[in-house]
Amino acid sequence: MKIVLKVAITCKKCKTCVLGISSKIKGIKSLTYDDEKSTLTVVGEVDVVEIVAALRKAKHPAEAGAGLMMGFPVLTRLDKKAGSKENDRQVG
Repeated sequence: MKIVLKVAITCKKCKTCVLGISSKIKGIKSLTYDDEKSTLTVVGEVDVVEIVAALRKAKHPAEAGAGLMMGFPVLTRLDKKAGSKENDRQVG
């Protein structure tokens, strides 16, 4: 599975930190950071929530939008009303 996360990095130390944190998560086969697009590409069998949570805990907020993730469908909320199944739709 290939996951693309948007992570804003301002310096080399931040990049090293983000790659170090991400590499400790089990199931990751490869990591690539694109400086121009500010995206972290993760390949492997790993939960995207686990990666985002680890990066946010280290003060490096990451975004995983529906347009960024590849390899599995993503559920998005169209309306904020909880419990309404008709407001969920599958993207991807």
